[in-house]
Amino acid sequence: MDRLFITVNDIVALKGVCYKTACNIFNRIIKKYDLPKEREISMKAFCEYYNVHEDKVNAILDKKNKLSIKPPRSSTTIMDSI
Repeated sequence: MDRLFITVNDIVALKGVCYKTACNIFNRIIKKYDLPKEREISMKAFCEYYNVHEDKVNAILDKKNKLSIKPPRSSTTIMDSI
């Protein structure tokens, strides 16, 4: 899935850093490109800052999201065993 925006949590997943460090990276990108202080930055700004291709970033985030999605658990209750 092609993304338009990157969040702090995406930076955590991409860089493997803690949330606080990801916030610092996020703020550095906002400052460098004189962006409004929003909850996300554009994929383009992130990729330009790190000089990486958007397709590569999208592929990594898609892979990480697939790994983090777990199938729903079947709900069993004590009544099911009776």
